[in-house]
Amino acid sequence: MIMSALELLLVEDNPEEVLLFREALRALPTVVHVTIAYDGERALELLGGPAFHPDLIVVDLNLPRINGHTVLEFLKSRPGPPVVVFSVSANPRDRKRALDLGARDYVVKPRTRDELFATVRKMVELRFEGRESAANGTA
Repeated sequence: MIMSALELLLVEDNPEEVLLFREALRALPTVVHVTIAYDGERALELLGGPAFHPDLIVVDLNLPRINGHTVLEFLKSRPGPPVVVFSVSANPRDRKRALDLGARDYVVKPRTRDELFATVRKMVELRFEGRESAANGTA
C-alpha cells in the first residue's frame, strides 16, 4: 500500500493527550500533518473556512466552549472527511448519539500507551484504505 501524506484534524483539549497522539502519529510509517483544535469553537472556525480540508477528523466529546456533539452536528450538515470520536466515555448513549450524528467510528480512549499507538495506527490505516478504494473505483 502506497501512503501519501494525510491531513488530520485532532479536536482535543487535553495537552498531555495531544502530545501522546502526536507521538503515536510520528511512529507511523507515513507522514501525517496534524492540526490541533483545543476546543470545539476553534474546530468549527477551521472547518468552516474555505482553505482547510483535512482527510480525517478525530474529535473528543468533552470539549470547552462547544462540545464534540455540536461539532458532529455541524459536520453532519456538510460533506467532508470521516470523523472518529475519541472519548473517555464508554456510555452506550454517547456512542449511539455520535454515530447517529455521522461519526464513522467511536473509540474509547485506551488506558495504555501501547493501546493508544495501536488505536491511532488503525485509524490512519483505515483512512488510507478508504482513499485507495476510492482511487481504484471500489469505494
